[in-house]
Amino acid sequence: MNEHLEKRFFNELRRIRHLNMSGLTHNHAVPQGAFFMLHTIDEKGELYTLDGVEPFKGITVSELSEVLNVSKPAVSRMVNDLENKGMIQRILTKSDRRLVYVCLSDTANKLLAESSEHRKVMKRVVNGLGEEDTATLIRIMDKLNGIMEEIRKDKHDEKKCNREKGDLL
Repeated sequence: MNEHLEKRFFNELRRIRHLNMSGLTHNHAVPQGAFFMLHTIDEKGELYTLDGVEPFKGITVSELSEVLNVSKPAVSRMVNDLENKGMIQRILTKSDRRLVYVCLSDTANKLLAESSEHRKVMKRVVNGLGEEDTATLIRIMDKLNGIMEEIRKDKHDEKKCNREKGDLL
């Protein structure tokens, strides 16, 4: 690949990161990653009705991990932090104690309602790019995420292989 393109690509990624979208998209009551998790719980959560519990909109930690493409331990740490801040609640099932649902607290729902600025920013970006360019960007970003995930997996496999070789020596 052309070295010039590699440098431009790197610089564009750096420029996007330096825009510090966090200042444009959420309230600083919680870190950006935690805000994104709250938003994901709100968007991806489903309505559940369990014995002895009022109906609630929730999602499991495993589902959150999959949707966010983040490890379960990392999601669990963030869930613990958000629970300590009163932003989420855990709901245990009586039939299977291992199955835990995560749902938003009233505090988190209020925070999300007040954070409509995020949607305004996204709407402005989509309007500025136009439908076709936005769809193209999403397709390219999806492809980029796939490539980066493959690289991450390859590095993980390589480290595992090196550890196993070290154990044999």
